Amino acid sequence: MRVWVDARRLTGALDEGAAPLSYTLFRPESEQVIVVHMPETWAASTTLWVAKVLGTTLQVIPIRISRPVPWSAWPWAGAALWTLLTGGVTALVFRLLEGCRTAQRALLDERARAGGVVQAAS
Repeated sequence: MRVWVDARRLTGALDEGAAPLSYTLFRPESEQVIVVHMPETWAASTTLWVAKVLGTTLQVIPIRISRPVPWSAWPWAGAALWTLLTGGVTALVFRLLEGCRTAQRALLDERARAGGVVQAAS
């Protein structure tokens, strides 16, 4: 029996872009490789992959799809901006809470002084 699987139709627009996909079809019982599509590789920080079963329960055809993700694909500017904004908000909240504690201490000290004045006047 022959099975024709067009992996490009399965992934659609995922294959377009800086990092092409790699496909591997294999036999489920022996894991013997049937089809391998592996473009030239490059230095990647990590590889994303997914395993899927094609076909029916009677005709199981596992496929593994992977894509290398190079360092240039990571959103470094967005991550740096997020880190700066989060740090700024954290510092602002810390200063507001510290100011609230200082004002509360000053109020308690003033109440203690006022209680001492009232006691001295009595």
